[in-house]
Amino acid sequence: MIKLSKRLDLIYDLIPHNAIVADVGTDHGWLIIKAVMTGKVSLAFGLDIAEGPLSHAKANVENYGLEDRITLLKMDGLSQFSEPCDTFVIAGMGAETIWSILEQASFKTTDRILIQSNTDLPWLRKTLFMNGFRIIDERFIIDHNKPVFILVCEYRQTSFTLIDQYIGPVLKNAKDNLAYSKYLVSRCNHLSEISKYNQSIVEEFNVLRTFIETE
Repeated sequence: MIKLSKRLDLIYDLIPHNAIVADVGTDHGWLIIKAVMTGKVSLAFGLDIAEGPLSHAKANVENYGLEDRITLLKMDGLSQFSEPCDTFVIAGMGAETIWSILEQASFKTTDRILIQSNTDLPWLRKTLFMNGFRIIDERFIIDHNKPVFILVCEYRQTSFTLIDQYIGPVLKNAKDNLAYSKYLVSRCNHLSEISKYNQSIVEEFNVLRTFIETE
C-alpha cells in the first residue's frame, strides 16, 4: 500500500467517502492514487501547472492501472476547471497562492474544500471568513518538526471573531490537543519577543496571550 507523509495522510483521512476529488497542485499524484486505490473515492482529477510533476503523476497512475478513474490536467488553479466534482484539495502552497486559486473558482454550498497553507494562516482564515467561506473542521499536527494546519471549508457565510482568526473556529475548542496547546505557548512566547519591534503582530500576541491565560 502507498505510504503517504503524515500531512498527506491526514488530508486523505478528511476526504469524504465516495467523493469526486480535484487535487490542485497534485505533484506526483500520490494522494489521489491512494484515495482511488483504496476505494475511498470513485473518480479523481489531478491538476498541476508544471509539466514535470504531471509527467511523474502520469507514470504513477499508469503503473497502478488507474487511467480510467484518474484524469490529469495541466492547469493553473481552478479557473478553467469544469469537471463534475464535489471535493477540492489545495495543499502545500502559500496563503496568497491558495486564495488566488479559491477566488477564481465557483463552488456549490455542498462542496468540501480541504486547505493546507504553508504561510500566514490567520490572514487566510480572515480572508475566507470575509468572502463567504465557513471552516467546519480543523486539524493540527507536527510533521518533520513543522506545524501543519489543515482546514475543511464550505462555501457558506459565517460570522467570526479574532479568536476564530488566530486560534481557529474549531481548534479553539480542542482542549485535549496537547500538541496544539504546546504550539500556541511557543508561538506566544515568540511573539512576545518581537512584539516590541513589530506592531503588526501585537494583535495576534494579545489574542494568544488572553486565550492561553483563560484556558
